[in-house]
Amino acid sequence: MIDVQFELAGRKISLEGMHPGLQRSMLATIREALGERVGDVECPHHHSSPHILCKGPNVVELSMEICGCCDQVIDRVESRLH
Repeated sequence: MIDVQFELAGRKISLEGMHPGLQRSMLATIREALGERVGDVECPHHHSSPHILCKGPNVVELSMEICGCCDQVIDRVESRLH
């Protein structure tokens, strides 16, 4: 499954390090939903996997950034999200 990372208010967030609660539950749901939609993607040329960075000032105002080795692998992820 694709690696999904979170950054809230400029700080990287680890779900495993968060206290149980609404924010952790929301981020876990986002990670699971993205993983289901994207699945395993690997660049056919570079054999590396992309990741998605979800960042924003809080859990409600997140934007997504797809990070990968080349445009082709980023396009593959985007096509699975649309």
